[in-house]
Amino acid sequence: MTPEQQKRKLNLAVSAIMNALGLPESNRPDVRSAYVIAEDLALRQIEIIYHLPLLRHRVLEGVPLDAVAIKGKTISCIEVEFLTAPEFPPERLAAIYDKVDYANQRVKLLHPDAKIMLVLILITQLSPSDEEVFHKKLKKQIRAHAPVEVDAPIFNFEQLQHTFLNE
Repeated sequence: MTPEQQKRKLNLAVSAIMNALGLPESNRPDVRSAYVIAEDLALRQIEIIYHLPLLRHRVLEGVPLDAVAIKGKTISCIEVEFLTAPEFPPERLAAIYDKVDYANQRVKLLHPDAKIMLVLILITQLSPSDEEVFHKKLKKQIRAHAPVEVDAPIFNFEQLQHTFLNE
């Protein structure tokens, strides 16, 4: 992704978070910093879980992604979403599926034996009980229309900070 594309995506995500939480414009720098930190920590956690280095902010066959990981014939398209409520808007999920489906079709033209999967990282600040309910709902929602295999790890932002930033 170009720096301009990264900036545009960051600004859209920050605006969505601020609107969802009803925050004033004066909070934008703090929300932007928190988002960047959350994304970085979540991607680090994925590198540890999958034992793979990630190529961050890449474009795969014309599709901008937060990260890409390649292992053998499997290409993982990685997207990070920060959720402020225990729900994942269907239109956001559909947009991600469209992106990954397009990348899948394009990759298959060049490499028919390649396998595309989606790693949809969800960062939350939910209570443990809300997170558990959300996770169950999300599994059903994801399986309903997924164009490729999907892994959707959910990370609590505070836990990520504790894991990586506390000594």
